[in-house]
Amino acid sequence: MSAAAFAQEPPQTNYEIDKLEGHEVQRYPTFRGGNANKFSHWVTAHLVYPRDAKKKCIQGTVKVNFVVDIDGRVKDVEVVEGVCASLDAEAVRVVSSSPKWKCAIVDGEPARVIYTIPVIFIIPE
Repeated sequence: MSAAAFAQEPPQTNYEIDKLEGHEVQRYPTFRGGNANKFSHWVTAHLVYPRDAKKKCIQGTVKVNFVVDIDGRVKDVEVVEGVCASLDAEAVRVVSSSPKWKCAIVDGEPARVIYTIPVIFIIPE
């Protein structure tokens, strides 16, 4: 067996936040002492409305998946339901720039948890 085989990390289980029944959850992921709602407020506060979308009066909700990893970092950010390229890109940019979270503890182990959140773009009047 090669040295590279020993260096590989074991595969990690990704838990979807709304599908944790049957597991003992000691701690859900937390963002600055709060939950995903607190994170949604943080995202909203850090959005920069893309100029082209504003000019064309494009509004809507971008649904974004992301993983809170065992090190607390947000990873694997992807759009699962988009509006337009510039709104989608801004949603990914902001979610990707998240400060660290506290990871989940599931069945006694640090766990990766998948979230899906709406990122709402409304042109202010």
